[in-house]
Amino acid sequence: MAPDNSGCRRFDDTKMTVAPKKQKFAVFDVDGTFFRSGLYRELVREFMQRDEFERAERETIKDLELHWRRDRSDEAFNQLDLAMLKMFEEKLPRISVESYEEVVHTVVENHANNVFSYTYNLAKQLKADGYTLIAISGSQAELVERFMKSHGFDICVGLVHERSEGVFTGRSERVYDKKHTFLEDIVERQQLTYEGSVGVGDSVGDIKMMSLVNRPIAFNPDRNLMKHAQKHNWEVIVERKGCIYRIPREATVSVEDVYA
Repeated sequence: MAPDNSGCRRFDDTKMTVAPKKQKFAVFDVDGTFFRSGLYRELVREFMQRDEFERAERETIKDLELHWRRDRSDEAFNQLDLAMLKMFEEKLPRISVESYEEVVHTVVENHANNVFSYTYNLAKQLKADGYTLIAISGSQAELVERFMKSHGFDICVGLVHERSEGVFTGRSERVYDKKHTFLEDIVERQQLTYEGSVGVGDSVGDIKMMSLVNRPIAFNPDRNLMKHAQKHNWEVIVERKGCIYRIPREATVSVEDVYA
C-alpha cells in the first residue's frame, strides 16, 4: 500500500499560491537563525517530559547538553544534536501520529514568540516589500510549516517522517545537507528570480544554499560559516542580549577573536 504522507511533505503544491513570474524571494534557515532554539530539540524535550524516553536515555541527553553548555564547541553541539535525533527516530515507529501531532501543536504554541529580533524584522520588511518568504530547515516538516507560516512565510520545507495507515514507518527524508537543491527546485517551480534574492543562515550546512542568492547574510554564524563569510565578503550579523551587531566587511576581526 502506498504511504500516506498527508501533512508531512517537502512543500505542498496544493496549498501553495503560485508566485507572480520573476518575484523576488528570501530564504531563511530556521533553527538558530529565526527561532532562538531548535524546533526538533524542543520536540524531543516535550516527548521526554511525557516519559516517552527511558530514564537512561534522558540522562544521556542531559549529560550531553551539560557538556555542550560548558564546552560551547561545535563538536559538543553536534554530539547533542545527533544523539537527540537518533534516539527520537528509534522511538518514532512506536509513537502514534495522533500523539505526535499533539506534541507538535504544543511545541509551536509554547515557543511561537521565541524568535530573534533581527531575522524577525528582516522577514517582516521583506514580506512588506513583496518578497516570497521561504523557510528551509532540518527540523520536522510539520513543526517548520506551522511555526514559520504563523510568522508570514509562504513556503516551508522540513524533515519528512514517512507515514503509512496512521503510523510512522521509520523512514525519513532529510533536508539538512540538501537545502540548496530544495531551494533550486522551489525557485524553478514558482518562477522566482535570483535577482535581489536574500539568504540567511547560521551554520556551515547553510553555505551551499546561501551561495545561490544575491545577498547572503551569516547570522550568529558558527566558526566555519564565519570563515566562509569573511573570505567571500558576505554580511555578518550577530545578535546578543537584545543588541544587534553588524561586522563590517572590511573589518579585520578574526574568527578566534569572535569566538574567544
